[in-house]
Amino acid sequence: ECTDDESGLPQRYEWTPVQFSSSNGSYYDLIAPIPLRHNRVEHNLQLQHSGRYVSRVTTINRAGLRSTFYSDGFLVDVTPLEPVHLKMVYNASDHMLHAQWSFDDAESSIASVQHRFYKLGTTAPPYELLTGGADTATRAIDEVDHGSIYAVDLLAHNGAGIPYFEQLL
Repeated sequence: ECTDDESGLPQRYEWTPVQFSSSNGSYYDLIAPIPLRHNRVEHNLQLQHSGRYVSRVTTINRAGLRSTFYSDGFLVDVTPLEPVHLKMVYNASDHMLHAQWSFDDAESSIASVQHRFYKLGTTAPPYELLTGGADTATRAIDEVDHGSIYAVDLLAHNGAGIPYFEQLL
């Protein structure tokens, strides 16, 4: 929403989806500017994976003067995160079962990791959300029943919201 106290409300708005080039700091228009009325949805823009995009809105007041604004932008990420390290180990010296994991996502980072640790054949507990540094963690269970099979379910999401599920046995 823009106002102009001197010449009145803007005469018109123009919207342009723009790709940002980090190599030289330039902006490249994806399509020609489109007249805009408060909001806009544009389909079939052919956005590229790992591309950084912003919206540019230009207002033209009744005097014909232009003001241009850029959105914060967004990153296109169409791939799930990648497990870097997944392992479950029984440590005989402390009689504990240790689960270790690490995730990576070069485009949009790791947004969240949830886990649950349980013995197969029992009711799985609810997921526990890891906070702060959720891309790498170690969890342990100290009351291990020998001969039982234990599982750790990992449910992770990257910054684009794409889920990844893994079960360690």
